[in-house]
Amino acid sequence: MTEDLSDQASILVMLKMRLAEENNWLDFASFMHHALFDGTYGYYMRDTYKFGSRGDFITAPEISDLFGRTVARQCAQILKMTGGSILELGGGSGVLGADILCELDRIDCSLNEYLLFEPSAALTERQKDRIARLTPKIRSKVRWVSELPQNFNGVILANEVFDALPVHVLSLNADGWQERGVAVENEFLSWQDRPIEDQSLYQAIDGLDLDAPYVTEVCLAANGLVNDLSSSL
Repeated sequence: MTEDLSDQASILVMLKMRLAEENNWLDFASFMHHALFDGTYGYYMRDTYKFGSRGDFITAPEISDLFGRTVARQCAQILKMTGGSILELGGGSGVLGADILCELDRIDCSLNEYLLFEPSAALTERQKDRIARLTPKIRSKVRWVSELPQNFNGVILANEVFDALPVHVLSLNADGWQERGVAVENEFLSWQDRPIEDQSLYQAIDGLDLDAPYVTEVCLAANGLVNDLSSSL
């Protein structure tokens, strides 16, 4: 991990404070949301390297421009039929957007705008630094948005976005399904199961024929994001 011990201690203190506010239990989706997206201490919100050799993981765009160029070719097929723009969700370091823009320019594909929807101020600055290296003609197409556009026409990209969405953890035992959450026990974080209260979780597992013990994840946030994207089209 690229964060130092003081960062880790601060994150742990923040999470314990959140747990104390909720009577020492958070469903895992809420715990994961705080860990990743807390405005001060969340992993994606802090100004630390996350991608590439200096970060914690490497995504396909960081390895080679071939990924972005290939995506650009697919986008071009659609844009030539429909026109419009590209909306990228969670643009990371900005390298994917830069590679796509350069390839679209190289093959002379018309593009209205390249929109970046990025909740992290720290990552937005990294994206701006990367886009600033492009030619004035190319970077003039780029605009950052703070909310999903309405009546959008074009292509929506979300590279490794859905797998970063918070998930609920459900546990099946001899007594049936329960929701697994996080609590503090003897100063350490620990798993703790409770009865499921959210009916949406029951609907997600309805009809599953599984043998106990079994643990699975349910991402309600994915459905919400898909619905939001559908509404923006």
